[in-house]
Amino acid sequence: MQSWSVSSIRQFHQCSLAWFFKRIGVREEFKPVALAEGAAMHEALAHHLRGMQDGKTPTEEESIEILEGAMLGQELEGEVAYGERRGRDTILERLKGLFRHWRANLKIEGTVAGVEQELRVRLPGQTHEMLGFVDLVIDRKDGFEVCDHKVSASRRQTDELLDYHDGQKVAYTRGIELTMNRPVTSWRWSVLTKTVKPAVHEDRLEVRSEDRVAELQRLAAVVNPTVRQMEEILSGERQPVPTQAYARFCGGCPFRMACARWTGAVPQASPRALPALSP
Repeated sequence: MQSWSVSSIRQFHQCSLAWFFKRIGVREEFKPVALAEGAAMHEALAHHLRGMQDGKTPTEEESIEILEGAMLGQELEGEVAYGERRGRDTILERLKGLFRHWRANLKIEGTVAGVEQELRVRLPGQTHEMLGFVDLVIDRKDGFEVCDHKVSASRRQTDELLDYHDGQKVAYTRGIELTMNRPVTSWRWSVLTKTVKPAVHEDRLEVRSEDRVAELQRLAAVVNPTVRQMEEILSGERQPVPTQAYARFCGGCPFRMACARWTGAVPQASPRALPALSP
């Protein structure tokens, strides 16, 4: 492995078998609708923000066309698992209403310095390079603010001691500092909620220079051993394991049939030839 990403680390710890199936190219049975919604909305948000960055803010109609096209693109990539109660038209109209609400209430305190900013950087203490894309970087008087957009059915649950998304915050803020050579002073979660009445909930967190060393050490303590386990699985030294967690998300997993048939051998349908895993 040459690099790691926040999403790969997260997926591995949710279910190492699902991570393995995705890594070796096992065909997904369907695309979860929430994944398609999030990808399409992110494309529309990025289009609008890039226009602001270039001084040519797109019209609402232009951005809605991008949203519609992005949703179609998601469908062309694989079957989206729409439900019986909420079909494609209902979901798309809800997304349009959510985008319009976000656009009408958007406030940028500073100037847009980066949109979908690519990160390819080896953070201090890491054994491998990180690959990531930061939704929005805002240049403020006191430094950068890094913003991440989430599309969710409910407001983000906060935990000041053990935040589920802490790894992403640390990786992206410290990665931006190294890549763009300017301090990051704040991080902002912008959660677009898909409720009947659209809403955007924002949480801004201070990023302090005096916390940098401890944060990077904490991140390395998660990433480095995880990457080692990933490499051991891909080399055949270790077996991936289907999650046994009580609170798991198997109902929405696109590898349900492959998981049900798993016996410890690499699926024959895999397009990538890997050494057979030890029993």
